[in-house]
Amino acid sequence: MVEAAADPRVIRAFDVVEDGTRLANLCFGGRHRNRLFMAASRSLYAVYVNTRGVAGG
Repeated sequence: MVEAAADPRVIRAFDVVEDGTRLANLCFGGRHRNRLFMAASRSLYAVYVNTRGVAGG
């Protein structure tokens, strides 16, 4: 999975450690919307990031 800015520079990359795993969905969450959840083939990953996701409505 790769985070990207409006211009195509890579900000941060995450290695998924399972063999044959594909990321199916990404979602920001947490109290401050600064936790990125990544749903993969067999697992759910979460990492804190230095940005906030858009508030849902």
